[in-house]
Amino acid sequence: MVEVTAPVTESDVGVAAVQVASELNMPTAQVIQLLSRHSGPLTRPVSEENARGIAGILRKAGVQAMVVPASELTETPPPNARLTLTDRASFDRLHDDHEMHSYREAFGRSTIETVRVERRGTDVETHVSELSEAVDERPRRIVVEEPTEHRWSRRVLAVCLLLALAIFVVLQVYPVSLRTLVLGTAPSYEAGLEAFEQGDYASARSNWLPLANRGDARAQHMLGTLSEQGFAPAWSSTSAAEWYRRAARQGLLEAQHSLGLLYRKGAEIPRDDREALRWFRMAAEQGHAQAQYQLALMLFNGWGTPRDFSESLAWYERAAAGGVPEAVAFEAFLRWQASQFGGE
Repeated sequence: MVEVTAPVTESDVGVAAVQVASELNMPTAQVIQLLSRHSGPLTRPVSEENARGIAGILRKAGVQAMVVPASELTETPPPNARLTLTDRASFDRLHDDHEMHSYREAFGRSTIETVRVERRGTDVETHVSELSEAVDERPRRIVVEEPTEHRWSRRVLAVCLLLALAIFVVLQVYPVSLRTLVLGTAPSYEAGLEAFEQGDYASARSNWLPLANRGDARAQHMLGTLSEQGFAPAWSSTSAAEWYRRAARQGLLEAQHSLGLLYRKGAEIPRDDREALRWFRMAAEQGHAQAQYQLALMLFNGWGTPRDFSESLAWYERAAAGGVPEAVAFEAFLRWQASQFGGE
C-alpha cells in the first residue's frame, strides 16, 4: 500500500497532480482530489512491485510518499474519490479501458458523481453508456453543455446583431448626423444621382431620404421617381404622388410635370384629368417644355377642359421651341387644322 506522509500544499497540488496523472494514466481531477490536504494511506493493498512504482512516481512529483506493508496498516484505506468529468479529453481518457486498468487496481473503482459532456454533434448517450461499462457504474448526473467556443461565438453574434439593430434605428431617426459620424460623409443629392445612374438604387435612396425629410425638393422628386419606377423599395404610385406633391408645392417644375403625368395615367391613384391639367399648366407657364407639350395635348383632346385648338397650337409652338420633338409634327398638323376649321 502507498501512504502519503505529508499533505501536499494547495500551491503545489496542481503541478504534482498533472505529473502523477500523466504517469499513471489517471484523470488529473481525480489525482487532485486524492492529494489535496491528505496524508495517510492513498491506495488499497496492492503488490509490493506496484506499490513501489506508484510511490516512486509520487516522490518524483514532489509528494512525500512511502510504501507500507499491509500487515502494518493502522488506518482504513481512503474512500473512493468522486470524479467529475469536465471536458471531452477526460471523457475519452476514462472511456479507454486499457488506460484505466493501471490505476483501477491500486485506487479502486471511482464513483462518478457528474459527467459534463460538450455537445459536438456526437451521440452523448452512447458515450455515457460506454463510460458506464468501463467503470461499472452509471453516472449519477449527466450535464450536456454547448462547446465553449460555440457559447462565446453565439454571444459575440448576439452583441453584433444588437449593435447593428441599434445603428439602423438611430440612422432612421437621425440619418444625417449619424451617417456623418459613422461613414465620415454626409448624404448629398449629387452622390444619390451618381448611384442612381449606376443602378445602385438603395444607395441613391439612402442619400436622398434624409435630404427629402429636411425639405429638399430635388430629393423629394427623385424619391417619387424611385417609387413610381419600382426601384426602391417597391413600386407605389401612391408613394410617388406624395413625394411629387411635396416637391411640386415647393415650385419644382419637374415635380409638377411628373405629378401631372401620374394623375393623367392613373394607377393606384384614380385618374384625374382636371388635376393633371392644373399641374401641367402650372409648370408650362413657368417654361417647362414637356409640361407645355402635355398641356397642348390636354387642350387638343379636351381632357379635363373643353377643346381649344387655338390655345393648343400656342402651347405646341412653345413646346417645339423648347426642343420637344413630338411638338413639331403636332404644331404643323394643328396649323393645317386651324386653317380648315377657322380655329374652332
